[in-house]
Amino acid sequence: MRRPFAWIGTTCLCALAAAIFVLKEYSIWMAAAAGALFIVAMIVPTLRKGRVAPVVLAVSALSGVAIGLLYPVFSTAKALAEQDYAITAQIVEPPEQNGERFVYELEVLEAKDMEGKTVEIPGKLRMTCRNALAAEAFDIVSGKIFAYLPGDAVRPHYAARGIYLSSFLYEYEDVSIRRTDEKPWQNVFFTLRDSLEEVFYTLLPEREAGFLSGIVLGDQNAVSEEDSESFRLAGVSHLLSVSGLHLSILVRLLMKLLGTFRIPRRGVCALSMPVVLGFMALTGFSYAVLRSGIMYLLYLLAEIINRRSDGLNSLGVAAVVLCVMNPFSAGDIGLLLSFSSTMGILLFQNRISVWVGDRLPVRIKVGKLRRPVEAILDSLAVTLASSVFSVPISVFYFGVISLVSPLANLLLVYPASILLALGIATVIVGMLSVSAALPLGFAAGILTQYEEWMAGWLGSFPWAAVSTSETYVHLWIVGTLILVGCVVAMKRPKLMPLAAVCSVLLLACGMISHWAVYGDCVSVRAFYSEGEIHLMASHGGRGAVLWGEAPDRYTMVQQSVFTLEYAGTLEEEPVELWDNRLVIQGQTDAACFFTAYGVSMLFCGEDCDMEDVPEEWCSPDILWLAAVPKNQQILSPKTVIVLDESLGTVGGACQLYAESYGRFAVNCFPDGTIREGRNG
Repeated sequence: MRRPFAWIGTTCLCALAAAIFVLKEYSIWMAAAAGALFIVAMIVPTLRKGRVAPVVLAVSALSGVAIGLLYPVFSTAKALAEQDYAITAQIVEPPEQNGERFVYELEVLEAKDMEGKTVEIPGKLRMTCRNALAAEAFDIVSGKIFAYLPGDAVRPHYAARGIYLSSFLYEYEDVSIRRTDEKPWQNVFFTLRDSLEEVFYTLLPEREAGFLSGIVLGDQNAVSEEDSESFRLAGVSHLLSVSGLHLSILVRLLMKLLGTFRIPRRGVCALSMPVVLGFMALTGFSYAVLRSGIMYLLYLLAEIINRRSDGLNSLGVAAVVLCVMNPFSAGDIGLLLSFSSTMGILLFQNRISVWVGDRLPVRIKVGKLRRPVEAILDSLAVTLASSVFSVPISVFYFGVISLVSPLANLLLVYPASILLALGIATVIVGMLSVSAALPLGFAAGILTQYEEWMAGWLGSFPWAAVSTSETYVHLWIVGTLILVGCVVAMKRPKLMPLAAVCSVLLLACGMISHWAVYGDCVSVRAFYSEGEIHLMASHGGRGAVLWGEAPDRYTMVQQSVFTLEYAGTLEEEPVELWDNRLVIQGQTDAACFFTAYGVSMLFCGEDCDMEDVPEEWCSPDILWLAAVPKNQQILSPKTVIVLDESLGTVGGACQLYAESYGRFAVNCFPDGTIREGRNG
């Protein structure tokens, strides 16, 4: 069995991810099925040959058992949700800012319910506030909170960080903060990171300094919302998160620097290992950094003992270590994207480069353009190879794909590599002398402005990114992967063009069928973004904000909106959109009434009082509830969509609940029929 750790690590991560995202509490059935197939594989000689099938099935069974044993923690969290608690907790991470809210990660020291009974909060607690607390990392906070379950979409991500409950702080209640004199060892790295960021802010304007802090140190809070959105739309958001690229540049710079002192290579590798560990701690030990850090440590160790390092085996070892440390780590989307991108690069980059290189004209291979052409082709090969496995994950998780991503990677990745090197050099020199770091900071600032401008320009294209939330896109990806898998399994590479043609036909059939069914419908979607509920209607890529502020463009693309035609400012007369398909009849500070193809809908936000709205609003076909209105007895809706299940029932109408807070969709058709869904 070649590369055993590659098989074990890949299987472990994939099986755990399947159990976390799909099977959930039923993962024990996966373990039973995999265990039964393992027994069969051990009995049948053909399956036992090569040992791949038994190993894969055994690892799958163990992964299912691990999640099955750990999953009851979510039941414990559910039993504690939707209640108030008085807590005393320690802040364990530097505060983050999410939109207009401030987020704190807490280790609960003591929690009591409103009856004074002590309760045990599982894992860490995520707490949000509208106003920043006068507290730093490792301070002790005491106050009253309301606990609730994170949404289904983000629950695996939080579980990977050991968070099973979210909460918000009652800021109008008594809140006390106590400073701690003794700080844990992690505080050294938090302080160091603050000092390094201060170098950037001393040398550069705020926006460029924040961007450089994000790209060098992984501080996403420092990156402006405009830059973050531009990079997501351009499909290069991975440049803003610390990954293997950062460690690669850091290790290369360090090894070249140590090499100038004529230190033997083994000594250089040995001295580089603690630097890698320190950089992992400095950037917060995220799973993506841990993955790349473990791989680099294995590479350096192999150099020290004169062994050849195997990238696929090292990747597998990293996956095994992370999954054993925390089986829920497979729910971290950053780890999944990092692992899949690295796997694609290791498997396909050289093959793509060789295939393209063999087809280059001879005059380019031997001419003056050889090196720049090879650099461009290598960058393109890395982009294509890393996208093989990562794009399907992005499509399923984010529901958006960037059409300009190949071009953006070609134009931004290489300059970003230079920028990383400059940024690292800037902070190292700047810690010694800010004046000496001025030339480096100036050069880094120019490259930063280039990255920001180029990403903003590419992301500004009307169709730079498109929504992939429709079911036919998911079916097309699965079908394409099956086709490619069959060609690879049959070892018939000549059939790949035929598989590509079949993939295109499959996509065309999906697009035509989707347009035939949904081409003329008006979709009304509720979703939660930037700390508030949004209600939007869309038709043919055009959108209207019915409730809440207009979300950022990336969020609108997720909702299949490319052109915003109405931003929620109601005129004196009803607003008619899309040839009267959507008519916004009226809006107050607490409610909105509209019709889609004649289907009347009323949205009730916070502090809504039915006595303050027109009488004709009280009998809608569909009632959207973000909060229970006052004097709800006046209402007589046919159907109620409850965006938070804790709100309970309203009257005797049919109740529909969002699977997670604020995610629901209703599709209205010309004949007056409606179809509900949960793809908001």
